Amino acid sequence: MLHQTIGAIGAETWEAVNRTLLASAKQDRLESGATVRLDSTVSAALMHEPSDSTLLCDGVRVMTRLLRRADALTGGQRHETRPSPPSERPALRNSTGAAA
Repeated sequence: MLHQTIGAIGAETWEAVNRTLLASAKQDRLESGATVRLDSTVSAALMHEPSDSTLLCDGVRVMTRLLRRADALTGGQRHETRPSPPSERPALRNSTGAAA
């Protein structure tokens, strides 16, 4: 029940609550606001172990979302890019740290 109630509170409301608490704590000289302290509670959830395919799908989904946001910010302008020539690329290294 508490989880559902807390989940119903929007981000803007949480921001207002946090700002009000911080302003009060600063006024009473209890908190400077320079350090973030965090407490959390663990709750049971239906979760599955991530597999390579789900991680890949999540990565594609996030990149697609970010690219769409970037596209909206640039007004759909396209910038031509070219692959850098091998002489400008960093040397590939194997697992021992030696150049491949």
